[in-house]
Amino acid sequence: MFIYSFKSKSNSLKWKFLKSFGIKTYFYDEMLSDYEKGIRHGKITLNDLWKLDELYILEPQIGKLLNKKERYSISYANLLRMKVDGELCSENRIYYLRFLKNFTNIRNEMGIFLYDSYYENRFIKLTLPNLIRIRRIKIRIPSFINILSKLFIKLLKVFLIKDKNLIGEFDDKIVSSVDNITVSEQWNGILVAPHKTLNYGNLFSKDYILPNRENPESYKYIEFFKSDDIETYYRKNRFDVLFFMDTFGEYLLKKNVRLCIFAIKKLFLSVFVYHILSLRQILYFLVFELRVDYSIFILKKVKPSLIIVGYDILFPGYFQLAASELQIKTISITERQFAMHSENLPVFIDTYFVPGKEFNSVIEKNPFSIVGELFTVGLIRTDYAFELQKKTQVNKKQVLIFDFHCEETNSISLLSWQNNLLFYEDMYHLIKKFPQYKFVIRGKNILWTKLIYFQDVYLKLQQLENLTISDVDEIGESYRLLVQSEYVIARVTSIAEEAIAMEKKVLFHENFIEGRRNILSLFGLKDMALVTYNKEELLESFARMVRSDDDFRDFKRIRDMYSIVDGQVRERYLKEMKLIGNSISGKEVFLSGSTKSIV
Repeated sequence: MFIYSFKSKSNSLKWKFLKSFGIKTYFYDEMLSDYEKGIRHGKITLNDLWKLDELYILEPQIGKLLNKKERYSISYANLLRMKVDGELCSENRIYYLRFLKNFTNIRNEMGIFLYDSYYENRFIKLTLPNLIRIRRIKIRIPSFINILSKLFIKLLKVFLIKDKNLIGEFDDKIVSSVDNITVSEQWNGILVAPHKTLNYGNLFSKDYILPNRENPESYKYIEFFKSDDIETYYRKNRFDVLFFMDTFGEYLLKKNVRLCIFAIKKLFLSVFVYHILSLRQILYFLVFELRVDYSIFILKKVKPSLIIVGYDILFPGYFQLAASELQIKTISITERQFAMHSENLPVFIDTYFVPGKEFNSVIEKNPFSIVGELFTVGLIRTDYAFELQKKTQVNKKQVLIFDFHCEETNSISLLSWQNNLLFYEDMYHLIKKFPQYKFVIRGKNILWTKLIYFQDVYLKLQQLENLTISDVDEIGESYRLLVQSEYVIARVTSIAEEAIAMEKKVLFHENFIEGRRNILSLFGLKDMALVTYNKEELLESFARMVRSDDDFRDFKRIRDMYSIVDGQVRERYLKEMKLIGNSISGKEVFLSGSTKSIV
């Protein structure tokens, strides 16, 4: 039995279609009217929603409602998992699909959560083998379907090629042709997926995460996002790079006959096996499968010995699936620990290097992260601060402010200009109220100082005598400022977590126009006083922090997670990488040593 909900009666055709098959249907705005009022006034929790026993499959509108009213990023997966713990387990078969799509359309991720009586009435934890097994299900296609193949592929191309919000942007002028992806038979190097090289990849290189960097011919790069700056960066450094979206677009255009049959099979799979009845979700499913198929095509041509992932939570699941099917190991090191607690940001990696032992249990308890093996090494960039602090005098009156990443375009995400502007406005009031302290604003980049949108607040900040706005566009400057400062105010970012590991006094300021984001659960904590959500809380908490000798018990558990801060994180990482390299190649692998400074 499947029960579907609709936003309104405007979906009457869809409603009649489902009803004709005996599928129960409801309109969520009618069912949830009282609940919506309760959520709006903070009187209803997620668990209260499960009083609606009939609601098994949730439309996106409900997720948006919860996200807006309860001020917390909620996923289908979380809702389903909660329901599975209850009476949902009495059902014989439930198929559920979750799609994650980031704001820049880099990927369309899918997680399949399968509950089937065949598996002894247990909810099956998502694993790569399960996903691949599901993908290999064969559906017998009636012969008459082949007659419609030409028409079908034309319709498919209309939806997939023209709808760039669905498939993602790709350059009409193909830079790297599919037919030109050729690799020497003798090459058995490493494929690197850094993710947006200018934003992270340069830091990735300076981390010396890449073994034997002095031999660039041993590496090839793949980017799932492209811009003129990123393309220029690769060209300038003469790195061998493949832009996924460019060649993926051409792949779809050239492989018509084969992809027609492929898409028809997946269409039947999605409708009759996964019971996806929404045209939009079917298209998402097809795009995901096409990307898996194309990723396999790329990896068969490149033939890397292993894949090093630059940004763990943004590594596309479809590429991980392809690598797993071809038995190519993927390796990553933790970028932001809070993501491990979030079911919206699952990690799909074969080998994962984590900061501390406590993260092992966090990963194991998250049913939506897929990790083959874990190694505890520490936070790799704390090595920089560890060396710098030996020769740096701490200024007891200096407060370092880290903002969030500022995109070049204004979006509606947490990275939006509106949220950054709100953050800077709050900082202005804080700095003005505490003239006896020296404040330094250190942005993740200096783009915001050049945008007209921020000019008013930027000019206001410049007039404050106790404030310095760092405009040094160099990675090492952040760590030099960090070791100099006694206090840190920041968004929940990787460098803020590193500051906690370095035993700095950190205050998280999480003021967003979308409302309160429950970061306590992201850290796996029930109570944490030194988190502020508006200007008033910021001023009060900062005053309490600087006037007391508080030992920051609220952060003790987080700090204990990062127990390994000794300046030797890279050594431990490279030691394990060498063992992995030896096991893959079957011979001794030489790795260059780490460097202690980023300057």
